Amino acid sequence: ISKGRYRGVEELPKTTASSRVIPMFSVVREALMRLRDSNDCNSEEHVFKTKRGLPLNKTMSEIWRLAVLKSKLRLRPSYQLRHTFA
Repeated sequence: ISKGRYRGVEELPKTTASSRVIPMFSVVREALMRLRDSNDCNSEEHVFKTKRGLPLNKTMSEIWRLAVLKSKLRLRPSYQLRHTFA
């Protein structure tokens, strides 16, 4: 984690301990790379972006809520995703 995005502004993490490397399964990395490359946009920096290639301006909570509602699943907080993955 080398940057954070809050309310549309990207900045360095608040503390030095916040800058870190998080291990990732190769299948997850490959899926994210395919997702990033599937857009016809020039942006190489962001995986999740608008149709114009710009970073999303909505919060992950807003995006999560919309995705859950569209899927007609029971609404749950997005932080529960970490438990599902584990």
